[in-house]
Amino acid sequence: MTGRPAESFAKAAGDGRALGLPPYAKGGLEGFAFPGTYRFAASAAPAEILGEMVARVLHNRLARGMSLQVDSSVRYALGRRRGPVTVEDVRVRSPCNTYRHKGLPPGPVANPGAAALRAALHPAAGSWLYFVLTDPKRGTLTFATTEKEYTELAERARKPGHRG
Repeated sequence: MTGRPAESFAKAAGDGRALGLPPYAKGGLEGFAFPGTYRFAASAAPAEILGEMVARVLHNRLARGMSLQVDSSVRYALGRRRGPVTVEDVRVRSPCNTYRHKGLPPGPVANPGAAALRAALHPAAGSWLYFVLTDPKRGTLTFATTEKEYTELAERARKPGHRG
């Protein structure tokens, strides 16, 4: 609670330039702000805060100099929320396409939920480099350490009638 009226936040949200949003945000806060509770020490430096927000698989890939290659960045670039990503899709020319560009996208590709924020702040220990959506109805991800494990998971997940 800040003690300030909600209208003052709405007014501030309308000025993307004053908020320091990048030009590609076109003044919109989508992906750059998530309503929730945030607590950091007053002395926390921006680099320290952002460093705490790296998720484990992505952190491992970045540490190895690998491309992130996450489908969600391609869907975002294409303006789609769901569905499979094709070989043609990963060719989309966008700075958000993590198949074409190494490193993190130039900004968030969606608003993270509370669970995603917790995972980013406190990633599980592990050497995973890959993940596959193995149960779309439940949103279950299965993690793999090797490309071989990933390929096997992906092939099983693509089979008709697969249930996780």
